[in-house]
Amino acid sequence: MTSIRKGALYGTVVTIILAVIFTFFQGVEYSVSSFTISDSVYGSCFYFGTGFHGLHVIIGTAFLAITITLVTNQT
Repeated sequence: MTSIRKGALYGTVVTIILAVIFTFFQGVEYSVSSFTISDSVYGSCFYFGTGFHGLHVIIGTAFLAITITLVTNQT
C-alpha cells in the first residue's frame, strides 16, 4: 500500500470516528436541552439547524464508510 493511500485511509477513519463522536454528543444535547421544538422560535431554529446538520453528518459518515470499504477491498 502506498503512503498516499495509507494516509488517505487513516484520515478517513479519523473523520468517521469524529463524526460518530459528534453524532453521539448531538444526541446527548437533545436529551438534556431544557426546551423543545414547540417552545419558541429559538427552539424551532435550534432543532431545525442542528437537525439538518446532524443529518448531513450521518449521511456523510455512511458515504465515507462505503468509500473505506471499497478502497480497502481494492487490489
